[in-house]
Amino acid sequence: MGKNMGVYKITNLVNGKVYIGSSKELEKREMQHKSDLKCGRHHNEYLQNSYTKHGKENFEFNIIEFVENEDELIEREQFYIDKYNACNRKYGYNLNPYARGGGGAKGERNGWYGKGYMQLGNKNPSYGKKHTRETKRILSIKNTRYGEKNHNYGNKGVKNPLSKQIAQIDPDTLKVIKIWGASIEIERELGFHGGNICQVCIYLENHSKRKQSYGYYWCYEKDINKCISSNDYIHSQYKKVAQIDIKTKNVLKVYDKISDAAKEHSINSENISRCCKGKNATAAGYVWIYEEELNKKNIDERVARALIEMSVSRSKKGGVVQLTLDDEYVHYYPSSKRASEITGIAPTSISRVCNKQKKYKTAGGFKWMYYDDYIKLNKDQQASIS
Repeated sequence: MGKNMGVYKITNLVNGKVYIGSSKELEKREMQHKSDLKCGRHHNEYLQNSYTKHGKENFEFNIIEFVENEDELIEREQFYIDKYNACNRKYGYNLNPYARGGGGAKGERNGWYGKGYMQLGNKNPSYGKKHTRETKRILSIKNTRYGEKNHNYGNKGVKNPLSKQIAQIDPDTLKVIKIWGASIEIERELGFHGGNICQVCIYLENHSKRKQSYGYYWCYEKDINKCISSNDYIHSQYKKVAQIDIKTKNVLKVYDKISDAAKEHSINSENISRCCKGKNATAAGYVWIYEEELNKKNIDERVARALIEMSVSRSKKGGVVQLTLDDEYVHYYPSSKRASEITGIAPTSISRVCNKQKKYKTAGGFKWMYYDDYIKLNKDQQASIS
């Protein structure tokens, strides 16, 4: 068990701040942290906001000590929380100054249940006992950290990312429903995940596009006017897309979304998406442009690129040749697209074979070669025979 139990550290490589934790299942706990941070649902909003701001590549997960004895795990976690001053906002992300273990199940299924931390009921050594007023005063002083030792030291008002005021806005009327003191208040009262709401606020702040979460718009109080006047964020797959004829440069049709166009032309929606983003010149023999980017300049540039690539492709390849598995000639086609139309074999599959990609030897039960390669191969064979 010792090799999978211990204390870990999550480090922000940009500012050096750390998060300290412990677990009996380190690998599982690491995966849980990474998954929660990536999906914007991490329980520690301060760490989540920092992760969203600086990006995945700037965070590192390290095991700083393996622990053999389970009873010593929380003690070692506390040691490193104190060592790195992880509850001080200048140095770390921990919200609780006291170690409590993590990554396990709740209640009696948790390995720490009844072991001296968070003990409940009659298993707690203080069960049934009452402290005197003086004892309570002493314990209060002992358990309260003042000044820089307090994990909230220096975090007041807007300086604390957890206490930024957030506006909840009705998506139909665009009127402010309520101003919340912090995302944690929303989480407690409405049950909405604070990390998700903060991500929506940050996206508006950085991209001037508003998003919905749990059926509402959300933004920091300072961005209310910006939210009301902004446009909605629309995923690229749901943007309207225009089909452009290469020869005439005319708009043939506008589709409500990429999947509709892909279905009508029997191709993968990713091909059209790549064309819209400028990664590919054409898809299904057409140029595709998002309707919001549709203008004469864009059409001219995209069509010109498509014509150049088609010209280069023709001059280099000169069509494709269909062969049997025994290398016997079957048919010549002016392009892989034309071969696909007649044979029903996907043009990408034919092109992969022609490009001699290792994984693809055949397509549709035939071998395929570019015409130029086929002619060159026959000349070489004739030369070797003579």
